[in-house]
Amino acid sequence: MLNQKIQFDDEPSKLEKLVSITQGIQVVRYQGNDMNYRLVSPRHLDGFYLKADLDAVALSKVDLKKYQLHTNDIVMTIKYKIGKASLVTEDIEGSLADQNLAILHCIDTSKVLPRYLVAIINSEWFFQYQLSPIMGLSTVTSISLSQLRNLKVPVPDQHTQKKIADLFFTLEEIKTSSLKALEIRQKLAESSLFELFGENV
Repeated sequence: MLNQKIQFDDEPSKLEKLVSITQGIQVVRYQGNDMNYRLVSPRHLDGFYLKADLDAVALSKVDLKKYQLHTNDIVMTIKYKIGKASLVTEDIEGSLADQNLAILHCIDTSKVLPRYLVAIINSEWFFQYQLSPIMGLSTVTSISLSQLRNLKVPVPDQHTQKKIADLFFTLEEIKTSSLKALEIRQKLAESSLFELFGENV
């Protein structure tokens, strides 16, 4: 456990010094029937790893490489539910992110680990000290890429980054497993109720 205060050699770094940031594709701009692509939207960010059940979208046959996701990229919601982030895995590679997401690509993984950034962005600390000052008490439903680039992240040594990432990812796995167990119990309870009243499930 991380039970001592972490010391940093430098001041927290702006995100723009750690990652390249682009916005996802504006789907309506490229609508067509030339090629089918898998599309990532905010609803797929339901954990630290992206869900694989992506939507299919037909688009014109143009160069969309800048919108395509690569393994260990990070996608982050910048509209509506601001601040959720997920890591791109191999089975998601080549998909497109939609315009409600920002794509974060680590410039130098020897300086910052993608898993660490996902953990930090999803943390209460990041929400309270980085996102909340932007959102304030208003009903802000989006942040701009320029605002995102100026947000700051502490960058400890890689050993500490790994410990933090492992802790957060382990907690996320436990939470997911617990929710699945609750869903199973709920289904069993519902099944028992149908049987009690003589109905077929």
